[in-house]
Amino acid sequence: MATHFTLSQAFNGMILEKRANGLSPHTTADYLNTLKKFLDYLGDDPP
Repeated sequence: MATHFTLSQAFNGMILEKRANGLSPHTTADYLNTLKKFLDYLGDDPP
């Protein structure tokens, strides 16, 4: 049984995992900012 996620859902999961592992809030904010720029570049939220 396959589970499908959009790219933004996968990114959000990654950010949650990084926060749960104790990464600095500044580091996770930077990751989030970079990923948002990438999603903006791509346009639509690819599967």
